[in-house]
Amino acid sequence: MRPMLGISVDDGEVCAVLVDADVPSLGPFDSQRGFGTPGDTPAEAAAAAASTMAERAAAASLTLSAAAVVTGPENDDDAEPVTEAVRAVLGIDVDTVLLDEARLAFLAGAPELAELPILALHTRTYGVESASMVDVPSRTVLSTVSPDGDEFGPYTQSLPEAMDEAVARAGTSPDAVV
Repeated sequence: MRPMLGISVDDGEVCAVLVDADVPSLGPFDSQRGFGTPGDTPAEAAAAAASTMAERAAAASLTLSAAAVVTGPENDDDAEPVTEAVRAVLGIDVDTVLLDEARLAFLAGAPELAELPILALHTRTYGVESASMVDVPSRTVLSTVSPDGDEFGPYTQSLPEAMDEAVARAGTSPDAVV
């Protein structure tokens, strides 16, 4: 088993997962969210996450082999301090991965989607929802549509309309919706 730590800094929340690098498709074998104390910077909360998850791995007689921090576009300024804080706690190399790259890598690694190269993807990042068309094998976003300042409601017509627009802009139909 090669345990890897993933830390996500998303919309003011820090989440962490431990995954076996040899069988990542099994998903995390441990996870936790909500690190740090009120008023902590994202770097301080991420350092607390790294410390907690390293202790949990050690309690299971495991040593972390790698770590990565996932940040979204609204955390661009925090990405480097967060990565450095996690690196300082763990003492190993820590990669920084952008949220969209992480989403595309996840889709590319999902065995149930292996035969479905073009996907319609509904995402929500920092309260902004979007409908996108993605080419999974090339990890390319073909088109993205977001309603102007409106979140998609669960039963409104805006999501289907946005998805129709994303399909039209991409010039291709999806094999599945995720």
